[in-house]
Amino acid sequence: TFVLGVPRFFEKIRARVLEAVSKASPFRRLLFSWALDLGRRRRSGESVGRLAHFIADRLVYSKFKSRLGGRVRFCVSGGAPLPKEIAEFFADLGVIILEGYGLTETSPVISVNREEAYRFGTVGPALPGVDIRISVDGEILTRSGCVMRGYYNKPQETEEVLKDGWFHTGDLGSIDAQGFLRITGRKKELICTSGGKKVSPRPIEEELEKDPLILRCVLHGEGKRFITALIVPRRAELEIFA
Repeated sequence: TFVLGVPRFFEKIRARVLEAVSKASPFRRLLFSWALDLGRRRRSGESVGRLAHFIADRLVYSKFKSRLGGRVRFCVSGGAPLPKEIAEFFADLGVIILEGYGLTETSPVISVNREEAYRFGTVGPALPGVDIRISVDGEILTRSGCVMRGYYNKPQETEEVLKDGWFHTGDLGSIDAQGFLRITGRKKELICTSGGKKVSPRPIEEELEKDPLILRCVLHGEGKRFITALIVPRRAELEIFA
């Protein structure tokens, strides 16, 4: 009744669906686009009409759900940041992906979106009994009965991450007024240019990876005047484009 996976798993499902649609007849492509747009409008709070939703569900949404087993209530994503457009794509087809966040040291979940309370682009509110706060430099700190006592036989490493009862995750983030946690990057991944500018690479990498011709990209530029991206293209799509 639910599917658990890493973001790459859901990315590949989306890519496979779009590939199948691109090879379908013009009528089926038009039908899919209409149903996807209908889902987007429903997600934004717009009224779309019960009949239209019934038709879209019978002809498009139900077929997508059947490919996921037919009885899936929701999906859960973890292990890495889930691109917002992936979550929106699944939601527009009638399947919610609930993204969560945690580390091995926190046994392992800190926060997660719920069926009744979710927000795309966030990893949800904290679990009951789990405290989260953001340090002055933007690092996510947490404390609860789920946090480890320390690394086995590594007192120095333990002291570096456990301070005054708070576990320092090494991740950067923010918490909105409703308590939803958003991950913005890794503290150790901050790139410092020669001009002293600190850049969090992941948001930029995610923006570039939205391009259908880009599979992955990595930013670098530590100590340099500017930031550079190493890009891995989607070879098949690039050959078609060329």
